Amino acid sequence: MPDESEPRAIDGPLPAEYAEAFGLCIKLVSARIDDDPERMKAVNDSLMADLLGDAPLPVPVSSVDQSVVRLLHGLMELMQVPNRFDAMATMVRLYPWGGKISRAQHMENCYYLIVNETYILEERLKAFVNHLIACATSRSFQVDLSSVNRLVIKLHKGFFGKMVAARGIHVHQQSYVPREIKRIETLELMMMGPEPKAQEGPWKLLHRIAFREARKQWVQNAEDAAKAAKYIIGHLLVQTQLVWRTVLQEELDKLDSMGAGQTKASS
Repeated sequence: MPDESEPRAIDGPLPAEYAEAFGLCIKLVSARIDDDPERMKAVNDSLMADLLGDAPLPVPVSSVDQSVVRLLHGLMELMQVPNRFDAMATMVRLYPWGGKISRAQHMENCYYLIVNETYILEERLKAFVNHLIACATSRSFQVDLSSVNRLVIKLHKGFFGKMVAARGIHVHQQSYVPREIKRIETLELMMMGPEPKAQEGPWKLLHRIAFREARKQWVQNAEDAAKAAKYIIGHLLVQTQLVWRTVLQEELDKLDSMGAGQTKASS
């Protein structure tokens, strides 16, 4: 068993590139990336239709390089994963159902959400690398990202391999939940038996203990998953910074030049 007092890699600070990439994303998303007034009107109309619950309205494809759009969306999708793990930790911690959903069902469904998100993270990592490759190819960057792809998948497997495998068993073979959650379910079945009330006491006590222990474990698992996801994403961003920094900064520079041109024309 590893010494739990030893510092873990996932507990360390994130690389500066993580915040930098996030900041570039926010700038690009916040900026007006299209000077076509007709398209901007269509975008606004589509947004209002969504907010009002009306039928969806189509939006013309932007003139912006679509490989950049896909890269930006891919990065944003990737960075949402740790936030979802954090939300799942809160979901595990709270039991708001008042008996309408059993504690075993609550833990089981939280578990399924967590393990499924580990698989989603793997797919988001692969997609982001593919978007990087597309951008690098279109700009004739002399970079080989295949080794980076292998690295992040290896990191992902190291942190989440068992969870992804468990998800595969559940999806493709048979229902699967961890032993500590199955224990809660079994104890709930025992409490539904015909025994006199006096004999239910030990089962109820064991049930409370089992639920408390499983909840503590899976809150920690979800929180660690969020940290591990950030750790892997951070490594990916460090290894690929030449591509994403150049591409995103180029788009920001274009927006700045467009804004400067419009200001000059209006004056």
